Amino acid sequence: MKKIIGLLGICLIPWLAGCGLENSDYEIKVNDNLYLSQINPQQVLLVRSDDSIIIDTNNDADVSRSIAALDWNKEYFIAKSDVIDIDKESTKPLYWIYNIKEDKLDGSLSKAAFDKLLAEKGITLTLEKYNKRIKGENKIYE
Repeated sequence: MKKIIGLLGICLIPWLAGCGLENSDYEIKVNDNLYLSQINPQQVLLVRSDDSIIIDTNNDADVSRSIAALDWNKEYFIAKSDVIDIDKESTKPLYWIYNIKEDKLDGSLSKAAFDKLLAEKGITLTLEKYNKRIKGENKIYE
């Protein structure tokens, strides 16, 4: 009996380790109407408070993409999305510029088009890796 309980305990430890808060769904408030939403440990989206997905507005976004790098201020949100499907290794990252005040999305863009548009609009934000940029931001767990 002790062996069975010990074996069950050993089996439960790795399972419970995967259930921590870092693996939970959460949101990070960008402003009163805009959130970063982690819908699973591999996928993060930009959504409005009504849960409509921003980077799917033009219906040309690949739903297997996740925000990998980003930055924002009161006026703009910029992001780079990477494919999370390992079968699509040849797919290049896409870039996005979202004008928060005008509720206008520019994207999906190539790196060259993204850099050009940043310069044209005078946007000085710089993409940072997701985990680095959100460090210190308040996470709202669902």
